[in-house]
Amino acid sequence: MNLVIRPINEEEAEEAQRVAESVMKSDFPEYDLVKKPRILQEDLNISDRIHTPLFVTWVALMDGKIVGVISGLGPVCEVLMIHWIIVKKEYQKQDIGRKMTTEFIAWAKEKGANGVHLFSPDFNVPFYEKLGFEKVGLVRKSFWGADDYFMNKVIE
Repeated sequence: MNLVIRPINEEEAEEAQRVAESVMKSDFPEYDLVKKPRILQEDLNISDRIHTPLFVTWVALMDGKIVGVISGLGPVCEVLMIHWIIVKKEYQKQDIGRKMTTEFIAWAKEKGANGVHLFSPDFNVPFYEKLGFEKVGLVRKSFWGADDYFMNKVIE
């Protein structure tokens, strides 16, 4: 298993988008079938994100193929905001999400971030708590109408 995690390049945007689309179809039960295409177009449009200042997108590659995407904003005002962590179904439960998140946070620390924020549905909270995030509170009708927990991690 040769896993590489790094910033995306423009040539990889189309493949990363296909990964996002396949995972959005099979996962993210908190979003209904009407919202999922809108999310992909409006919020998880990787080609747009890589050309937008302050948005940051990285990929996880296994033997040269994209198996995961992590995307966020910042760091802004010394905080990284993680928006999406996506791992292809057949590569889930192999620690790729944790490794992407850890490396993304290490990069943000190098850029001067001292904290990380994200929103998570209740079923993903344990994953983030294992990474040192704290549950701050429940936000009802958060992004795309989902009830999410606002989570924070202090970068030490």
